[in-house]
Amino acid sequence: MKDVILYKAMPIIALFFLSYVNLFTSPVFLVLSLLLIAPYMIYRYKIFINNKYLCLFAIMGLFGSLINLIGTNNGIGGTINFVVALGITVFCIENINIVRYFVLIFCIYTVCFVYTGLFINELDINALYENIGLSRNFPGFIMCTCCCFWGFFKYLKKHELPILLPIICTIFAFFLDGRSTLGVLFGLSLFCLYCTFRRFTIVFILCLIILIIVFLDDIINIYLLTNIATSGMETGRFDIWKGYIENLDLSTIILGLNTMDVPVIRKFNGNPHNAFLNFHYRMGLFGIIGLLLVIYMSIKIILKRRSFILFGFQLFLLIRIFFDACLGASTDYLIYTIFLYPLLYNQKYLRRARKRREAQKQIFRRHNTHNPIFEKINSLFSKVERLI
Repeated sequence: MKDVILYKAMPIIALFFLSYVNLFTSPVFLVLSLLLIAPYMIYRYKIFINNKYLCLFAIMGLFGSLINLIGTNNGIGGTINFVVALGITVFCIENINIVRYFVLIFCIYTVCFVYTGLFINELDINALYENIGLSRNFPGFIMCTCCCFWGFFKYLKKHELPILLPIICTIFAFFLDGRSTLGVLFGLSLFCLYCTFRRFTIVFILCLIILIIVFLDDIINIYLLTNIATSGMETGRFDIWKGYIENLDLSTIILGLNTMDVPVIRKFNGNPHNAFLNFHYRMGLFGIIGLLLVIYMSIKIILKRRSFILFGFQLFLLIRIFFDACLGASTDYLIYTIFLYPLLYNQKYLRRARKRREAQKQIFRRHNTHNPIFEKINSLFSKVERLI
């Protein structure tokens, strides 16, 4: 019972605090998450020590975030968030069969929250997460990342691709006026449909063309209701990135640049609208090098194993985070898990954990094999999961 509380229940509570930030708005919950995940990190300390990529990323990120305090006005919150995210990431990797359903529920909750806010409460799109100072880009990022997370691990575990989830999120992204979100989710939906029904590629393309032609007027009318039709595709991101790079010198390259010192970025409340620039701003040169190393090695391993579908999910995620400051936040664990999993899943400690879980599953199945109610529920659940 003690192990269940310390190493299962407490990390899951920390996951709730990090994910549902619109409910747990106080910085106290970040500190509480650190306290909740600390026993698990101590218990699994060998994973951090024995995996060179995780160890290097942890050391470089921690060091970078600490020296970042010297050159910017950032507080200690960035360091705490990084430590918590790493601990949660290892927990996610070790308990991925549980966590992937948690992420699915989180994504569905976000979609329902957007639906309630836009169509029932009739809120402005930028007022959805106004209580925590986040714009309409945040729910779009959550939907994109959760779809990539769910698809990545669904294919890894079951060799099946998501169908309904990316399509539903694409529809809601249309009303969020998020250009990068809409483009990524639309591309992800086509990617999943094509890879699922690749034998019927020609039929699929013809059906898509016919649907577009039949519903063209409706598509145009819905499009005209969004801000994308009036504001266009240019939102000044290139000017923001250019301003960030032009203001770098030797000290700010190493320590990180205070974005509020850049006039063009100050107009956007210091948001550089790029995950890698935002990570550099919070973690400095050492942190960004550690992150890029993890991403590079993860993609290298995935491609070496010719897992091109898994690489597709990583690529869509990278495209999405390139256009928004998605790193350095409470949901970093979603991104870290996707890229660290290929580097960690052969770790001997994780193999032992998987063997224990498989043994527990065998015992559970042995006791429930001849239970008709259990078999019906399991069959129904499998069919629903196959569609999602």
